[in-house]
Amino acid sequence: MTDVPVYGPGDTILLELDLRDESGVGSVQVAFENERSTRTTIDFEGNGNGREQVTVALTYVVPERIESGEYRPYFIETEDGLGNSRTHELPDLIFRIEAPSGDFEGPEITDARLSRAAGSPSRPQAEAPNSSGIYSEASFTDENDRSERDDSGVPEHGANIPGMEVPDTKSRGRSLNLPSPKDTPPGSRATVEVRSEGPIVVVGANGSGKTRLGVWIEFESEQRDKVHRISAQKSLTMPEVASVAMTKDARMHLFYGNIESYGYDSSTPLAQLIASKNGTRWGRKPGTYLLDDFGRLLEYLVAEDYEQSTAYRRASKETGDRVDPPETKLDVVKRIWERLLPQRRLEITGNRFQAAPGGDPNAVYAATDMSDGERVVFYLIGQSLSAPEDGILLIDEPELHLHRSVQARLWDAIEAKRPDCLFVYLTHDLDFAASRIAATKIWQESYDGTNWDWHVVEDADGIPEQLYLEILGGRKSVLFCEGDRGGLEYSLFQKAYPDFTVAPCGNAYAVIQATRSFAALKHLHDHACRGIVDRDFRDDAEVEWLEGMGVSVLEQSEIENVLLTEGVLRAVADHLGFADDLPEMLYKAKDIVFREMGQDREALVSSISTAKIERRLKYFNAKARGKADLTTALDTLTSSIKVGVIYDETVSEIDQVIDERDYARALRLYNNKGLLGKIEPQFGFARKSMPELVKRLASADEQGSMLSALRKHLPEIGS
Repeated sequence: MTDVPVYGPGDTILLELDLRDESGVGSVQVAFENERSTRTTIDFEGNGNGREQVTVALTYVVPERIESGEYRPYFIETEDGLGNSRTHELPDLIFRIEAPSGDFEGPEITDARLSRAAGSPSRPQAEAPNSSGIYSEASFTDENDRSERDDSGVPEHGANIPGMEVPDTKSRGRSLNLPSPKDTPPGSRATVEVRSEGPIVVVGANGSGKTRLGVWIEFESEQRDKVHRISAQKSLTMPEVASVAMTKDARMHLFYGNIESYGYDSSTPLAQLIASKNGTRWGRKPGTYLLDDFGRLLEYLVAEDYEQSTAYRRASKETGDRVDPPETKLDVVKRIWERLLPQRRLEITGNRFQAAPGGDPNAVYAATDMSDGERVVFYLIGQSLSAPEDGILLIDEPELHLHRSVQARLWDAIEAKRPDCLFVYLTHDLDFAASRIAATKIWQESYDGTNWDWHVVEDADGIPEQLYLEILGGRKSVLFCEGDRGGLEYSLFQKAYPDFTVAPCGNAYAVIQATRSFAALKHLHDHACRGIVDRDFRDDAEVEWLEGMGVSVLEQSEIENVLLTEGVLRAVADHLGFADDLPEMLYKAKDIVFREMGQDREALVSSISTAKIERRLKYFNAKARGKADLTTALDTLTSSIKVGVIYDETVSEIDQVIDERDYARALRLYNNKGLLGKIEPQFGFARKSMPELVKRLASADEQGSMLSALRKHLPEIGS
């Protein structure tokens, strides 16, 4: 085994990636995680600066405080000059960090209890916690002191507002009211309640009406007094110094914007503030307005921090007992921010905001110089912590400006801090949607200006959720295939079957399961679905059985062998200007196939024989009952399987193919992935270069010889 490189604090790790793309290489992102603690990650970022072929050098300086252990890659994504992204298979790269031992875990809870502190006045018995395990503030307040809202005008606990029906969130649990979908029968309710044990994720393509739906929830829903919407259209300009204001005024400005322009103040009724929010906060363009409220967020966080700190100092002076300091919203923002960005430190002095590299306390830089990622992490944490209690947090494009390695961890941390809130995400990012565990997924199909066409996504056994969501978003029939994105099957089938959305599933078993599962969900979609798998060692009976299920089978053993068919090799030779030499080149290519097949004869015969035996074992009588019947059923089956006969018949078949130089049958039976690499040099290719040329030629011209050759050797699949 290759020695694992070891690094320590202060060392610079250099990671080099050789990349190539005809459209130019753009951004490169690589993340490693600690094997023992997956919360500890190391991120590398670089850029190919638009060059077609380039070695991108990515560096990382090991900080003083970092957890020791081995680090392996868990995420690699590259982007080309056209904005197309690609997630790569993970290379076998391992390095070790050896750093001074330290405490990298927060405190452990050894016990928890509730009691009344000495000297506290008597109170009525508190109510039970709500369905989220959260006690309302009213539970600990005298009956005569309860108020519907504080003097800031922002509802805290579902106050009843004159002229406005407020849902009882405690009795209804987590629920969201949505406009009835497009296909709702006449005379039905105008809204539909969607219940969820976790967050709700609304997924849809760009232009499908997600943002308009968010605006409806904020302004038209009967739950509108609970909604705090975080817009995708927002300015990330972060002031270095926050303005100073009273907490009640700062909160009103954050939630309702420029209320003074309407002559409003803290005495304005809440219903009036909500009704005017379209103008005071959103400039009468709630779907497209560029929200510039970072300064207001900082103003509120600083005001709340000051108010809590002042109360703490006052309480400390008034008693001789120790008073525990409060954890303010700003404290929580700082803690989560530094946990997600361990190489950075947030410096907050009064109302001034700065940041610094974790390993260099003197290299402080202003908030205005923070990266988009650093600022958006702060913004999203702060906005979420500031939302009303028991509220509905509506987040449009929650993945925007965030590295993929941070997205899930950020929202996991925020959701954990706000268990009282219902999180509603509006996104087109399928990776993000799949990351929300226990979430109710809603597919937003379209919006015609009046009605939204949406439905709740049911579980689809046999189909990965992310893949299922992508398929629902397409307009074409679906073709499940082996491999993954960027693989040979995916690239070629996209061109050979343009009427289908090609959906890679990994292996043949997954393709078969996905095809069956998707066909069983016809009540949820109107997509035709088919599958396509390698021939492997399937006999004609199994091929026919799969066809009956909607799964086609390649004529060749595997997809690589399709590239070795005479038609494809001829198209390659024509493109390279080798047409005159083609007969000799084909002869040499076939020679290589038959020579390799002869050398692998025993292994190939054994593999084919094994496949035949396994198929026959499937005929075991599963209806047999009792020891005697089961023994008889097994003995009967095994006695019918003549291993020697099967092996000898297979030997004869392989020998016949080699003796007769039956090239088509050889490609159907012989599954050696190394064949292509041995034949490539005959056509002047470096190893693994020919598939890239085939993909480019297939993409270049729909009527070209390469695509015609591929279609000739691929199954005909009707949509």
